[in-house]
Amino acid sequence: MPLQILLIVGERSVREGLRAILASAGHEVSTAEGIAGALRWLASGEFDLLLVDVDLPHIRGGLLDVRDLLRLARVGRYGSRAILMTSSAPDLQRDFGSHGPVAVLEKPVDLSRLRRELKLTETSPAGVA
Repeated sequence: MPLQILLIVGERSVREGLRAILASAGHEVSTAEGIAGALRWLASGEFDLLLVDVDLPHIRGGLLDVRDLLRLARVGRYGSRAILMTSSAPDLQRDFGSHGPVAVLEKPVDLSRLRRELKLTETSPAGVA
């Protein structure tokens, strides 16, 4: 079953590469290069999954960060899930646990692991994170 995915990655080449991989697997993919763009997408549509680079810079002098983004996504649509990508934070699953991440992937992302996590997301009931 295809997912509606919001891909939030700052680096353009990584964002476009992941978008192409996800789209070729049949998923509907919208992209944002940062938190501000992600907030605009969240205001205009519903997503099954957020795929987020947690190393994104904060916006507006640090007023909003990735945790805020995940919290707003859950408020806007119950059951929105997230897969987080990081290069430096081994305790993200614990740190972000209340915000609903399905998985934490280390960068560079292992594509076979990403595919497994997407399969799990596709088959798990709505609202389960």
